[in-house]
Amino acid sequence: MTDKAIAERMQVSDRTVRNYWVHLQDALGVYDEPDKDLRIQIEIAARRLGLLSWQYV
Repeated sequence: MTDKAIAERMQVSDRTVRNYWVHLQDALGVYDEPDKDLRIQIEIAARRLGLLSWQYV
């Protein structure tokens, strides 16, 4: 989902969603690499820590 779509669903601003991404990135120790999708890296790190299930609903 885009930041805008997430913001609409959560009823917050786009900037708030971006801020959430930055905080997740920092908390998980994931740093931007030019050749990798940052959101995917955040998801993988969260799954490894057990914060997200590996099952897809």
